[in-house]
Amino acid sequence: EAAAGLALCRLGLGHEADWQTLVSAHLDPVPLVALGRVLAASGLVHAMQDISDGLATDLAHICTESGVSAVVEPEKIPLSPLLRKAAEICGQSPLDWALAGGEDYQLLFTAGEEQVAALRRMAREKTGRELFAVGRIVEGRGVFLEEAGQCREISYRGYEHFR
Repeated sequence: EAAAGLALCRLGLGHEADWQTLVSAHLDPVPLVALGRVLAASGLVHAMQDISDGLATDLAHICTESGVSAVVEPEKIPLSPLLRKAAEICGQSPLDWALAGGEDYQLLFTAGEEQVAALRRMAREKTGRELFAVGRIVEGRGVFLEEAGQCREISYRGYEHFR
């Protein structure tokens, strides 16, 4: 949503009331510290970081450090109706914003499939937050987007500090 907020500001629409949620996501991102603490304390999470450089890039960092690959399923990525509306206005893809945009400070983490229900319940009860499983960890190297049964590599599509 922060990428959408930035795009709206660049178009001179940042002052409009309809877009304040997205503009605030850009100007005043809120790190999910309480959720991070709950997840870390659970002992059920294998790796975790915020999505400050974009989902594809930050997932690639986790995969590289862990020696694994990931497959992202785009239909599982939560894209709000407001984000979709902004994408239409800005002539952008909401999925591209989700994959390569940054500064949202949402948490990205990995856990076993058998832990998903417990983690979702814990997050909801202790922080009021919903969790979304957006893909799976697999053997190999890289991050892939799976669409219509086909996979394409999307590793490092967001911000890179040392390029």
